[in-house]
Amino acid sequence: MVGAGVTRNPLHCHRFWQQLKGQPVEFTWQSEEGISLVAVLRTGPTESLIQGLHQSVFRAEKRIGLMLFGKGNIGSRWLELFAREQSTLSARTGFEFVLAGVVDSRRSLLNYEGLDASRALAFFDDEAVEQDEESLFLWMRAHPYDDLVVLDVTASEQLAD
Repeated sequence: MVGAGVTRNPLHCHRFWQQLKGQPVEFTWQSEEGISLVAVLRTGPTESLIQGLHQSVFRAEKRIGLMLFGKGNIGSRWLELFAREQSTLSARTGFEFVLAGVVDSRRSLLNYEGLDASRALAFFDDEAVEQDEESLFLWMRAHPYDDLVVLDVTASEQLAD
């Protein structure tokens, strides 16, 4: 089995290795240019393995932006969990999850490129800026992601409205 060009994309490379898990792999080899991977199997690959590999490697990647509203007990715990599980979640689903913002009742920490979940809470007080509702919603509407998911873990009825 040849994964042509898979090492150029970490997600493709990960998916290639995931598909080989449990297969009778004799040996693997990386091309001299470091671009492609080759796996020699003890038995010929089945059609389902080849189809699974192709679908896994070439399925459309989706970027999902996440906005966390609330940084109290639940929000801070969610940030800890997300920081720990972000790469596993992305690898398992094939989606890239990006923490785009953390918002409390007065201020927000926003970045389309993504925030480091383990750092966001620690530096929120220093880096967050006051932002009115309209500016926040305009920022959210202009997002570059395939989808934007809002996680409302606040007790604020005003925010829910």
